[in-house]
Amino acid sequence: MKLYVTLTFSCTSEDLALFVKKVVESGCSIRSINYISQEGGQTTYKADLMYTDRKIFKEKVLSWVSKETTLIDCSDIMSKGIEGGLLRVSSKIPFNSAGEFEGKILGYIEILKDNLITAETRRYTGMSGNCGMIILTEDSQEIQPKEIYHYILIERDSLVLSHCSTLNPQPLLMRYKTKDDILKIVDSVSGNYALMRIAMPDTFQDVSLFQRMDEIKTHVLSREFDEIPLYCLIKVMNILKRHHVSLADSVVGIVGITTSSLRFTRLLYGIGCSKVLGFDTSEVNLYHFEKEKGIATNINNVFENADIVVFVSDCCSNEDFYKLGKGQIVLINPAINFDTLVFQERGIKEYELLNTENSY
Repeated sequence: MKLYVTLTFSCTSEDLALFVKKVVESGCSIRSINYISQEGGQTTYKADLMYTDRKIFKEKVLSWVSKETTLIDCSDIMSKGIEGGLLRVSSKIPFNSAGEFEGKILGYIEILKDNLITAETRRYTGMSGNCGMIILTEDSQEIQPKEIYHYILIERDSLVLSHCSTLNPQPLLMRYKTKDDILKIVDSVSGNYALMRIAMPDTFQDVSLFQRMDEIKTHVLSREFDEIPLYCLIKVMNILKRHHVSLADSVVGIVGITTSSLRFTRLLYGIGCSKVLGFDTSEVNLYHFEKEKGIATNINNVFENADIVVFVSDCCSNEDFYKLGKGQIVLINPAINFDTLVFQERGIKEYELLNTENSY
């Protein structure tokens, strides 16, 4: 990730040298510094910077500039053309005049209208290449900040998809009142798309929902049931490869049974994992876990017998972390409160974060 910012400020020549030093020490890059004007003992400069960590930039650079110089302006991409979102619709058929519009666009529609329109005609419409990038959230009176953030993320994913494929991704925020409404709502718009990619908020815990996605007529990819399980599987395979351990000789323990955990379990068995243990505080979730051939057990048994422990959701206490054994490998959701010092004290071989929060 790269972030760009332009700072306009007034300072002395000594402070300018300190500014350059502060920027370099903070890991930021100076793209350019331009002289603007001079008045009295103060000189005004415009500096274009690139940085990768917004927190460090704000704490070490921006706060210093605000305190030690006269900050005139701080502008970034948010103030330069991003208003209105990341996407815009453009014509597949170029036209530059009213005459071309009539001939290329209106003429095309007239030919379609003149011919017999059948189900096969769908391939001449956007429905044959549209991809619904859908985020489902619970209905509320007003749009919530988290919904806006999730929408921004699916706009980002839509931009990547449009750049890397011939599909036409279309972000869509949909709301449901009850869990029973979800499949009906999604199915009601499915005719508009050749493919749908669905994401749910992390607070949604109905593990049975995504097992019923085949009731929807259009092909469906799910963040929770497809993408996150595959991400977890790759994490496990890579970490085992680093330690020269075979999955066939390993026992995987999952703490927190979610929709993603169920598909992850199926994938593990599919590539030869010897045993998958699971713990959750919900008996319903454990029931679905056992349907995937997972072995439902208590937290102690998971920690005592698993070579790799995957913490998916927060369903154990801080004391439970002290039950981890020497030489175990840990993968953990960063949303779970944990102390890395415990891992060091217990002699954990390695731990990695499961960074799925931004994958909308």
